[in-house]
Amino acid sequence: MMNFLLALLPSALNVPLRRMMGARIGRGARICFGTLLAVRDVTIGEGASIGPFAVIRADSLEVGAHTQIKPLTLIKAREIRLGQYVHIAPTAVIAGDLTPTCRLQVGDHTRIFPFCWLEPGEGISLGNHVGIGGHTLIFTHGAWSDYLLGGPVSYGPVVIEDRVWLPWRVFVLANVTIGHDAIIGAGSVVTKSVPPNALAAGMPAKTISETAIRPIDDDERLRRAEHILDEYAQRGLPGARSRIAIDDPLQLGRGDVLFIVNRALDSSERENLMDRGVNILDHPNGRLVVAQPAPYLDDFVSFLRRYGIRVSREPAERGRQPALDDARLSSRSAI
Repeated sequence: MMNFLLALLPSALNVPLRRMMGARIGRGARICFGTLLAVRDVTIGEGASIGPFAVIRADSLEVGAHTQIKPLTLIKAREIRLGQYVHIAPTAVIAGDLTPTCRLQVGDHTRIFPFCWLEPGEGISLGNHVGIGGHTLIFTHGAWSDYLLGGPVSYGPVVIEDRVWLPWRVFVLANVTIGHDAIIGAGSVVTKSVPPNALAAGMPAKTISETAIRPIDDDERLRRAEHILDEYAQRGLPGARSRIAIDDPLQLGRGDVLFIVNRALDSSERENLMDRGVNILDHPNGRLVVAQPAPYLDDFVSFLRRYGIRVSREPAERGRQPALDDARLSSRSAI
């Protein structure tokens, strides 16, 4: 009954009351009007948002910082773990029985698009930077015919590793693992596991290419970054192209952006840029360090998503960290 009463309250009342009841809710988090949160153990990170009119039922819920669960979303599982900057679109349904194996694990920067139906009864694990396109179906069971009369029955978890892309209308069946960096063709039915970095498509899906994403060198990476900035300027979007520089901060001033692509900053360079009010978009580390907010900054970060580039936003004081060593820089993922 208490959960229904809390659902009728605005976030400004809902969140403090839940904190008094033992929920761990970070600064700036919102539980919007009409959201039914039937959970015993609640942890919600700073800046996260749930609802309005979402329904979540679980024994344990952990929502990472800046994650968004949009309106008209249903999530039901024994254990729910969502990373940072996760986005679950409106009308997504993630529902299973509240059994010990019913778990949903979602990594950072993963996005579940509208009209998806995920059944996590045997466990669904989505890695970091995974895209689950709209109308996608993921099931951890396959059963209908009478097993004692010879009918087939299958149960098993689904694991989708880091940076996998499932376009719209993909169907993933039980006991499937899709390896990191793989891409699945739109409209495919995935009945067997897919190796890392493969391109698979069809009904049933078969591996078409073993190299969905090819490595690129620094020169090619620089050309691609310049192409992105040229496209941004040609579209006439807010923010002057001259305020964004790739790897070279010399001409930048307060509110400008250093787009790091092929280099690392040492601690003194980073401190100097922060003092000058220069924002750092650090592609190898996937973060935006904001020293001086600028009107065009959010728009540019949103534009980068067209190219599969997603970053975590950090204030300047959290971004003052030691520079990457050469070994870590060389292991970065390609744009």
